[in-house]
Amino acid sequence: MIKKTSKMPIHKNEKIVMDKTSIKLSIKDTKSKTNLIPLDAIKVFCNSQSIEIEPLLQEHKSPILIAVNHSYLQTQLDLTGVSNQAIFSFESDGKFIGASLLGKNGASSVQFLNLGRLILIAPLKLNLTAHSITHIKY
Repeated sequence: MIKKTSKMPIHKNEKIVMDKTSIKLSIKDTKSKTNLIPLDAIKVFCNSQSIEIEPLLQEHKSPILIAVNHSYLQTQLDLTGVSNQAIFSFESDGKFIGASLLGKNGASSVQFLNLGRLILIAPLKLNLTAHSITHIKY
């Protein structure tokens, strides 16, 4: 895996470390059969309570998996300037805990508080559905 430090901090004076990674989403179909869906993503380690998402999406043009490393209960996602994304939250063991959708958004300020220790941000066009996701592995 390639590790690099981003040129753009996600929070004041913070340098972030990113890896290219392949993740697998466990998805149950209508017959309760579990399928594994592979997805390439950029893994970002978040050590701060707050993270700006738009610069990451601009730089990488792929799904982003945020691994939360701070000890606080929530992470603030600054989604200002971000459109047409799904936000999936997982516990540290990969168990799915919730999802949010962000449609068309201009320059409006948008901030989410997220309880997940793993947060996947993926384009809506991937058609991932929250009601069938059960787990993430990376």
